[in-house]
Amino acid sequence: MFPRGNQNSFKEQTVRSVFLLVLVFLVTVAILAQTTASPGASLSSQAPANSPAPAEPQAVLTPQPAGKLGSPATWRLTPDFLASAHKACDDAAQPPTLAECFIDQIAKAGAPPEAVAFTRELYKANGGDVGIMGEYRDFGHFAIAWIQYPLRANHNDGIEFVGSDPKFLDVDDLSKLDQGAILQNPQYQQGKKSYPNLQLFAGDRTGAERQVRYSKVYGGLNPGELRFLFSYPLLNGCQACAQDGWASFWWDFDANGKFLGTKLVSVTSAQPPARPQRQMRPGLPMPAQPNSAPPAPAPTEPNAPPPPH
Repeated sequence: MFPRGNQNSFKEQTVRSVFLLVLVFLVTVAILAQTTASPGASLSSQAPANSPAPAEPQAVLTPQPAGKLGSPATWRLTPDFLASAHKACDDAAQPPTLAECFIDQIAKAGAPPEAVAFTRELYKANGGDVGIMGEYRDFGHFAIAWIQYPLRANHNDGIEFVGSDPKFLDVDDLSKLDQGAILQNPQYQQGKKSYPNLQLFAGDRTGAERQVRYSKVYGGLNPGELRFLFSYPLLNGCQACAQDGWASFWWDFDANGKFLGTKLVSVTSAQPPARPQRQMRPGLPMPAQPNSAPPAPAPTEPNAPPPPH
């Protein structure tokens, strides 16, 4: 038997030890609970291993400016295609027409769908002339394009403004030229004395690919306006008749690509210089360097667009 004093001391030490053990146990449990809670929360925010992967966000397509074209809308004619298309279409049953058959052959030859769609739209807009875009140069709200016309007897190359307002503008649509200004021009009136049937004819756009690729835009009379210069032969009544000069015209567009009309620049007895145009500030006098003259060797131009695919 322990003395009563020793018994009390022993009981106190036992109680104290038990209390400390319980306290240590509770602290340990609390620490373990916090440690395991954090990974659990992290795992709960993740998808289960066998759950399907979340769908990727859809790409947002940025709208292009009006008239903006892409290289898939271009396609180059080849001699082999022309031969095979004529073989398939020249004796085709009617309908389809020869022109429609040719457009179908373009699609069968592997032209991009965008190029075929462009040709169909141009065909409807111009009254039935099959035109294929081979090159273009973008100017923001519209572009200038080289158009190949495989079914024309003459002038198989053309230049067209596309994406403008109106959407298609052939630079050789003589109805768009200010012919009233021609009639009042002193040099034209002088030429009429020698050539009574003197009149404007469509320009020869041979080499239009290079003219389009290296075309330059001029500043218009007002901020944001653009203008292009083209020349046209003055012939005595027919395409093969005597020539007595050239007439050069501005083609003007506003800042949004709306066609503003044409303006006579000059009438010259000699062919305008065939050299690349210089860009100009609005309001400055312009040189007679029209787009229609056969181009000189193309300059090295680092900003020129690459050839279409």
